[in-house]
Amino acid sequence: MSLWDASHEQIARMDGLIKNLVEPARSEEDLPASAVTEVPLSEIMQTCVQTFIPLAESKNKV
Repeated sequence: MSLWDASHEQIARMDGLIKNLVEPARSEEDLPASAVTEVPLSEIMQTCVQTFIPLAESKNKV
């Protein structure tokens, strides 16, 4: 794979990721403030990470 092809592939990937982030943000613009609630993202992520710790330990990655 040439440098151009690899760069183009990464650019396309990043473009897709950005679009995936912008679409939900735009959909929330029309919502009233009362419909939006805060989400404890750090707690959710901590729970998610905890599920992978045994796997990481089994592979000596921790």
